[in-house]
Amino acid sequence: MICALIVSYNSRKVFRCYESVKNQVDFTLIVDNGSRDKDIIEGLLKIQKENPKSKIIFNNQNLGIAKALNQGALYAKNLNSKWLLTLDDDSQLNDDTVFEIIKDFNNLPSEIKEKTAVLALKYQERNIDNAPKTQNINISVKSFKPVKYALTSGNFIKTSVFDCGISFDEKLFIDQVDNDFDFTIRKKGFIILESQKRYIVHELGLSQKKRGFIIKNYSPIRRYYLSRNCIYILKRYLFFDFLGVSRIFIGAIFGGIFKITFFEKQKFEKYKYICFGIIDAIFNKMGKKYNP
Repeated sequence: MICALIVSYNSRKVFRCYESVKNQVDFTLIVDNGSRDKDIIEGLLKIQKENPKSKIIFNNQNLGIAKALNQGALYAKNLNSKWLLTLDDDSQLNDDTVFEIIKDFNNLPSEIKEKTAVLALKYQERNIDNAPKTQNINISVKSFKPVKYALTSGNFIKTSVFDCGISFDEKLFIDQVDNDFDFTIRKKGFIILESQKRYIVHELGLSQKKRGFIIKNYSPIRRYYLSRNCIYILKRYLFFDFLGVSRIFIGAIFGGIFKITFFEKQKFEKYKYICFGIIDAIFNKMGKKYNP
């Protein structure tokens, strides 16, 4: 059994995501993180009413991506689902993605299947890349390759891993939740496999390509969480994966400052919130501070 989990927050794109996955899985769960748009709420209620294989969990406020993911993981476990497919509301699956990814996985050697915790889809940025490449697959390419990191959206997670003391860290609220989860499962001895044939269409902020750099134009508040949480990860996993942690830290702090300086607006506000994030990380002030 496969349960899809869509985490939604004030986005009408959730309906496009739902339509792309509803016929590919056994059950679809949407966790709405405190949306206030009346049309969105009515649309979600309509989904639940019309599709008995769907469920909507309405949180009365934004509890964060990590909390919503844990709610979904618990629900999938109670359904006795073998896989939890996690999706952001701005993501979109291509036709037959679920069938093909599971078929590819089942063809792997048993010892690899036993060690695998996550099957990750390659992603394409909707605002930068062209149409999905799924129809142009090179059949000689291996189905999967092991990777250290994967975005949360487009992950097939074995629900059995949640019995191993693994969960999404709610202290992070948003941002770096995927990196933290990836470090955790690898530290437990599991592996992440990335599909080399299957794609998901995703939006990473208001991304643009400028002079060879991908500029995501995160808001000042998102810059706060990115900087604070990367330092949290630095302190937590430095001796487990020094190079990996360093890459995340340099990208979030120094890479962020570089792109803000040369390509983005609201420079002062973003610098300020990066500083706030660094200070709070030093003093271990975690959890929700600003509503994005």
